[in-house]
Amino acid sequence: MLLRLMHLWIFVRHALMGYVDDFLFIQDRECTLYSASLLLCFTSIFGVPLSWAKLQLGSCITWIGWTFNFTSGSFHIPQEKVDKLFNLIKEVTRSRRVTSALLHKLVGLLQWFCQLYRSCKPWLAALFSDLHRHLASQYSISQGLWPSLANYLDDDLRFTSVPPGTQVPLGGKLLEARRTELKTKLDLCKVRTSNRIWMRVTNPKSDRRSLSPASRTFLSFWKEWCQRPQPYTALSVPLRLQVEAFADARADGDLIGIGGFIAFPSQKCIWFSQAWQLSDLSVLGLELRRPAHKDIACYETLAQIALVHVYRSVFPSGRVAVRLPSFSDNASTEALGAKLYTSKWPLGAFAQKLSLISAASGIELDISHIAGEKNDDADLLSRWNQTDALPDKWKIEDRVDCSLKFIWFFRKEVLVWPSHFSLPAGTQERHVSDDDL
Repeated sequence: MLLRLMHLWIFVRHALMGYVDDFLFIQDRECTLYSASLLLCFTSIFGVPLSWAKLQLGSCITWIGWTFNFTSGSFHIPQEKVDKLFNLIKEVTRSRRVTSALLHKLVGLLQWFCQLYRSCKPWLAALFSDLHRHLASQYSISQGLWPSLANYLDDDLRFTSVPPGTQVPLGGKLLEARRTELKTKLDLCKVRTSNRIWMRVTNPKSDRRSLSPASRTFLSFWKEWCQRPQPYTALSVPLRLQVEAFADARADGDLIGIGGFIAFPSQKCIWFSQAWQLSDLSVLGLELRRPAHKDIACYETLAQIALVHVYRSVFPSGRVAVRLPSFSDNASTEALGAKLYTSKWPLGAFAQKLSLISAASGIELDISHIAGEKNDDADLLSRWNQTDALPDKWKIEDRVDCSLKFIWFFRKEVLVWPSHFSLPAGTQERHVSDDDL
């Protein structure tokens, strides 16, 4: 109601926005001073309480935690927020152990940072995993009680009652015994019972946490980032491309295929189709399951990564951030494209690659859902055996190579497209020196 009344009070062209109890007023420079005075009179007349410390007037202000510069049309993170993150990271990484309260504080601040730097969100999964992983301690039990230990455990190997003669914490999870990893009750019979048995059990009441190597690597990146000049982000949203992109994946036994295309308003299509055996993907260093359909969301995401490469190959020198509308018939991939976060692995690795190629190319995916029966063209390309004839609209000269070299082990480089184009013989190689910069 207050915001609506203020809109009526200021009848000259303006923008007035509110976030909870923080308001932002934007107007032409010539009349901003007068309108701001009218707003102060309005709040005084109706007794609206104001925080005078938060009142700001100018082309560069700080609002809801961000510093906005309306002259340059950009915003960035204030230095005090950067310093706060830097000090938190130093405190968290100082020792091998950290309290859950301190880790909660750091994760919350990084989530706020990732609202601006969305491409970093997939790596938050490692910190969340550490936050919810309780430390484990060693407990011993006599070999005579081991055969009946299953009576004290639930199906998730959590202790529902304390075995006699032990100090095992109630609710703790049994991880291993005698260096034998335990996942189900059936694994208990794998443990030798010749002597007293030592078990590793988590303590749910402990407020201490341990950082994984992945989390420490992620935090070292942010620590270095905090010591560099802060980048500015444009207030304008990325340009939505007037194209349509479709992608699909297949996973049958050990056979994996991806295919898709981008359709331009001129009716021209550029497309891709790749196929691998599951053994070919061992170079990724991931534990992909067999049969391949168990990880179909990973391969659907890989097909979306290929779409980014396909568009980048046509416009390799683009520098303006754009949004590429694409379609997928997999709900997990659609959700991953929207959130750029998952706690599941190896799907998280594909989310990281999607973020990396988007950040490197400036191409942001806007994934929408499409029914499987309506995604028949992309489905055809994903199932193509690389030898049969394709319909006439899929011209071989419009095909883009989406092998793992380009969509997984990608790096910035100079490419010539179409591939059959050759530079003039008289073209001289020229090296860029520091004087040219």
